[in-house]
Amino acid sequence: MSLDRVLQPLVACLGNPVGGNPTQFVMTRVARDAELDWRFFTSQVEPELFETAFRGVQAMGMAGAAILEPFQKQATGLVDQLTLSARILGRVSVARCDGQNWIGENTFGSAVVSLLASRFAGQGLDSDTAFAAQAIAVLGSAQTARAIQQAIVSMPGDYRIIHCVESDREAEAQPDCADDAGAWDDAGAWDDAGAWECRSLEQLSEMDRPLRALIVEDPSSIVKPHSGLRARAIREIPWAVRPLFLFTNSHSLSILPFEKFKQSLREEMKGRELDTADEMDLMVHQMSVDFHFWTSYEPNLELIRESLEEYLQW
Repeated sequence: MSLDRVLQPLVACLGNPVGGNPTQFVMTRVARDAELDWRFFTSQVEPELFETAFRGVQAMGMAGAAILEPFQKQATGLVDQLTLSARILGRVSVARCDGQNWIGENTFGSAVVSLLASRFAGQGLDSDTAFAAQAIAVLGSAQTARAIQQAIVSMPGDYRIIHCVESDREAEAQPDCADDAGAWDDAGAWDDAGAWECRSLEQLSEMDRPLRALIVEDPSSIVKPHSGLRARAIREIPWAVRPLFLFTNSHSLSILPFEKFKQSLREEMKGRELDTADEMDLMVHQMSVDFHFWTSYEPNLELIRESLEEYLQW
């Protein structure tokens, strides 16, 4: 009898601190629901011992690992192969054993695209509207925009990723990336992946295609003291039908509570129908992508959300 059938795949979650991290709780439930005999466990590792801990995970023949901060950057040098997304972002969030090699991945971009695809599919738009040429703006770092760009090719539709910065001066200072818009390939060369644009928030009003989604890395960047939202810039953007605002780091919004912020956003959009998503929504999709990365199984998104909400209430 093959030992592959009796050895239980193990996945370690390594971080510091790890108290309150829901990975083990959620993944254990998802594995049980999928009838997969996988085990997930969490370990707090001292910063100076991370390499020893990770090498131990490899030496013991475990199936994979979830890498939490502050170790994600260090992990890039401990795996045999980095995916495109991990190279772009310079961090490894998950790793798995693939035969004799360990692959390091960063699933942030794929999680964003998974969330976008889910929300767009649920809007009930006709195919001509849903698949028309549209843009998705990323107000944040160039690395974040590029990670989403390389993942967006898996989503049906004609979408252009726009790297959005706060000011015209910042946009002008960005290098001309029109012919250098891809990402590093396995040989260390830069692959062309389509036109790359950088615009300020105000310059989004000049786009030649409507904006379907605005992904905001730091919500406080579009809220200014004593002036509320960047109202004029928001209103003048050529929006697509039912745009989506995705806030990937909503806990940083210290100026206004998040719910009040979303209400202010709707008021600035003058009653226009729109959709919003926050870090919790993104976490659901990232856990789904992580689970698939390790097991090749598509988990139940609702079960992930229910498990997360239950765990975070404790």
